[in-house]
Amino acid sequence: MKNKQLYKISKYAYKEAFLESQLEMAGVNQAQILEKMEKNAKYMRTQDIAMKIVVMIYLASMVILPVQVFGLLNNTIGRGIPAQWAIFAGGISFSIFFAIQLMFLLTFGVYISSGFFSGEEFKWLSTLPLSKKELHKVTLFTFFRTVDAQFFALTLGFPIATFFATKNILITFISLIVSLLNMVFSIGILAVLGEKLHRIMKNSDVTSKKASLIRVSVMVGYAVLTIGIALSFNLIVPKIEPFFLNYPTNLDPYEFVNKFIGIIPYPFSGGFLISNLYINSQDVPFAQYFTPILGIILLIIINLRFYRTVMKKMNNLIFKKTGRLQDEEKLKITEIKDIKLITVKPMNAFFKRDKKMASRDVQVIMMIVMPILLPFVSFASLAIGAEEIGKDFDMVIMLMNLSYWMMSGVIIIVTLLNIESSGATITQALPINPRDQAIAKIKWLLIILPISSFISLVPFIGKEAFVKNFIYILITMSLGPLTGILTLLLRVRFFGKLKNKYVMGEINLGAKIWKWVLIVIVDIILYIVIAAGFGIILLTYNLAILSLVFIVGEVVILFILSFFFNRMFPKKQVQKI
Repeated sequence: MKNKQLYKISKYAYKEAFLESQLEMAGVNQAQILEKMEKNAKYMRTQDIAMKIVVMIYLASMVILPVQVFGLLNNTIGRGIPAQWAIFAGGISFSIFFAIQLMFLLTFGVYISSGFFSGEEFKWLSTLPLSKKELHKVTLFTFFRTVDAQFFALTLGFPIATFFATKNILITFISLIVSLLNMVFSIGILAVLGEKLHRIMKNSDVTSKKASLIRVSVMVGYAVLTIGIALSFNLIVPKIEPFFLNYPTNLDPYEFVNKFIGIIPYPFSGGFLISNLYINSQDVPFAQYFTPILGIILLIIINLRFYRTVMKKMNNLIFKKTGRLQDEEKLKITEIKDIKLITVKPMNAFFKRDKKMASRDVQVIMMIVMPILLPFVSFASLAIGAEEIGKDFDMVIMLMNLSYWMMSGVIIIVTLLNIESSGATITQALPINPRDQAIAKIKWLLIILPISSFISLVPFIGKEAFVKNFIYILITMSLGPLTGILTLLLRVRFFGKLKNKYVMGEINLGAKIWKWVLIVIVDIILYIVIAAGFGIILLTYNLAILSLVFIVGEVVILFILSFFFNRMFPKKQVQKI
């Protein structure tokens, strides 16, 4: 069978792999995706195309970093900056760019790669008259379809940026070779991690604490990686120019590093080879060109090793799922020796249920990690420039505190309430007290937001702003849970009102967009009122008056919310016999 026909066959296997990855990413929202597929037969195809377009645009936008580096290399040559420092700064900058490319590839591709390694899409291949060699080709074509957008964006983006920045054919050609080798290396990493992730996420021992801990750790790591990469890229780009221009007086250590760091295959060999060739100074010894070339050769060897490893994994995957291997599967017989019935309070039961469901849903974990990571990264960058901000520093810190805690409360509550609206739970049909469910959601706020608040203090340790920032956090920290409770009440009031009670799930779906718009407007108005009050009080009075007013205001808001909470979720009346 011709390769063209085999490539067409791989399209159907890819569709199944993409569906598998989307359902895995959806977590508790799988029922909503399946419902959309029933209503629109082209829903998955539209999602696939949209994702590829977003990925290509997002990755193509990263070429701003190498273009900036080439421009700075030109400036350093013109300004008389030493060649060894220019090579070091350029090599490090290019290497950072290659590393970020790998991180982006993992972020966008690891889940669809995990879906590919489920092997479910290869079961039906056993019904086709395909040879072993043809099965291998179909598998390779299927895997290529999972990374085709990333492959073209990451492979061609850097050489194109190099050509427009340098107008040098030789440097552009070397950039293409380096980019292609880096891409093959990255795809090998992606394949290995995707297969590992699938085995972790599909662990059959769902009750094992060890398996759950590993699963949660992997998903938290993925969430931190996704959020951290997006933030770090925005922080790195503005720091590149000062890094180039502020060179040290003693360049001997950097000259030593330039001679040997290029031997590291990834990501330094390609970065330092391009930097050395572009500077092309007479002061650069030949060994400094030789070590990056040796690093490139080592990268080729590593890529060949990756190729054999991935082919072996694919070979096992194909024949296991198509039934071509007749390995006997041993059944595991588990003997139950003792059964213990443990009773817990309803609120704790709902909290544990949410925790179990979140451990298998990357979206929920990302929304939980974001309120912790985002303030820390933002305040870390702010702490560096605290002296430059001057007298406006207090105002900036306070407004950022307000926005982060209030926004975090909304994000956490909405994420947890989405669990109740999915097909993953049947609690809406059970005779339960919604008050216990609501309190379980609020418990998440009382755990996550204080952690987020005090972690954001870490960048200010040892600085003069630490004490003031600590006071500001104590003043504003409770606004996060209060805003979360307000959002919970509004969401339940608009979507969960029944004839004689309120429920957590979405029952009344009419005018859904306008209801959410109203909820957002209410939250924004609350933020504006509090922020304006803070500004007026801080400019007119002192910190003691500000603390007193805020504490009194938060207590008043708490009483108001408690009143409506008890009206919507009354305590269960126990009748005495």
